Amino acid sequence: MFSLRRQGFGLARRAHRGVFASLNQGRYFGDAHDDGFTLRTLSKDEVQNANETRANNVKADFDARHKTFLKIFEKMEVDADKIASGDAKPPKKVLSAAEKERAALPATGRVSQVMGAVVDVVFEDGNMPGIYNALELQENDIRVVLEVASHLGNNAVRAVAMDSTDGVTRGQPVSDTGNPIMVPVGDGTLGRIMNVIGEPVDERGDVECDI
Repeated sequence: MFSLRRQGFGLARRAHRGVFASLNQGRYFGDAHDDGFTLRTLSKDEVQNANETRANNVKADFDARHKTFLKIFEKMEVDADKIASGDAKPPKKVLSAAEKERAALPATGRVSQVMGAVVDVVFEDGNMPGIYNALELQENDIRVVLEVASHLGNNAVRAVAMDSTDGVTRGQPVSDTGNPIMVPVGDGTLGRIMNVIGEPVDERGDVECDI
């Protein structure tokens, strides 16, 4: 019985060594669409050379990307230092035709209160916008459209912001567009992704629609 057990242990050890020896051997697969498709076992030197080549390629790609990022960061630091010292002014933002049109709207309203997405606006001239009218927030880093929800009295309206109100302050100018929020419609919108105010967010350019 003991001899059979020793023979079994010996067979198990040989099988164990054989399995792991086969795992350590690399294999090369040719192109399956190639008539000269071959399957062969790589030698240890070939496996080592292939691994070293791959590691060198990964390192070279990483070094190239790292150098590119360093150049970008260096340029940003130089520009920031120039702006901080007053030697240079930040570049002016290039406005599109639609942005110029919105900026030209008369700013007859002023923000009086901000409560998250709810914004109260006062129109001191008494020209109150209608319910559901779209208001454009002026002098803001991002475009924020407000939709009038109710009239509060004393020339004030309560509106709901269609985007983040971070950075919005009291007294900020607001313009009444005279229209509700309008978005493109038609065949040009098929397959496109737009936000709640009709701006494309799929990075495929403007939505081409006549309506």
